[in-house]
Amino acid sequence: MKWREEVFRDVFSSFFPEEKPESVIDIGGGQSEVERILKPRTYVNVNKRVYSGERGEPEGAGDGNATPDIDCDLNEVKRLPADGRSYDVVVLSQILEHLNFDAQQRIIKESKRIARRHIVVGLPNEVVYFQRLLILAGRSTIGVSQFGHHYMFNVPLAEKFVRENFAPEFSVVRTHYVVRGPLRHLPFAARFARLWSNMLAYEIYYLLERKEEVRQ
Repeated sequence: MKWREEVFRDVFSSFFPEEKPESVIDIGGGQSEVERILKPRTYVNVNKRVYSGERGEPEGAGDGNATPDIDCDLNEVKRLPADGRSYDVVVLSQILEHLNFDAQQRIIKESKRIARRHIVVGLPNEVVYFQRLLILAGRSTIGVSQFGHHYMFNVPLAEKFVRENFAPEFSVVRTHYVVRGPLRHLPFAARFARLWSNMLAYEIYYLLERKEEVRQ
């Protein structure tokens, strides 16, 4: 099993322990792990590719991308071809940091429009312990992403970003911290990641729920 699939299995078993969503749109997912794990009745994959501007070359498009159901440049798309509140869950996993500011805000607005109940947001932690070791070893630079990210998040910044950009329609109801590397298999790794999230969490996932007063 691939590492990314293990991550999604942990995330979704934490977020949806009993009732699985029937319809999911995966914006920028690129691969099919979400579909394989959640097995929704309806699954739509929006192309992960974002473009770097002048050269028009793909940026941030992971290996082994699945054939998208909707093929678009996420830095340019104005509106997704979906009705309002038409999907139980919108997944935004490791994509928002790749978008320019205007595109980021459009995708967030569209996600809030088309999500019926939940939005799952995954963001990277750029100051996890091994990134700090790379900086100390001179193999990385503070403030410069190795992965083509336009935005650099740590855990406090990620939490602030999610709470501010998805309110007032959605609120965070659960958080999942992803540990990577040898520490992942240690006993109580998840508990340690929650206690020292800015040091140990490689990625952070948030489950957002539409507030009751605006769900009607």
